[in-house]
Amino acid sequence: MKLITKDTDYAIRALMYLGRNIDKFIPSSEISSSERIPKHFLRTILQKLIKAGILVSREGSSGGVMLNKKSEEVCIIDVINIFQGRVQVSDCMFRNKVCPERAKCVIKSKIAAIESRLIKEFESITIHALNN
Repeated sequence: MKLITKDTDYAIRALMYLGRNIDKFIPSSEISSSERIPKHFLRTILQKLIKAGILVSREGSSGGVMLNKKSEEVCIIDVINIFQGRVQVSDCMFRNKVCPERAKCVIKSKIAAIESRLIKEFESITIHALNN
């Protein structure tokens, strides 16, 4: 089971870098070089973060990207949701339709409780906290 994908990891690392360099636009080449994130992956990641409103961008010689929110306001769960979708421990059928084993399922509520705890943990971790 992979809890954090490569895209999510790269996004978190890029956001941490931007969180350490607040109030200025940072070129993607600088983030790529500093955080050892391949440029072609980083560009796609940054575009998704801009579309989600976490980053803003500016073109030109003094351009780049910058956090659009305080680093204390950007939670890891936000990044996971952007790049991976909702946190799910299981692909159990009960999520999408009536499960034929629903009446006998003993794990459904346990999985839901685990997912709830995971989400709460990820909600409590901010980019600011990771940088300190």
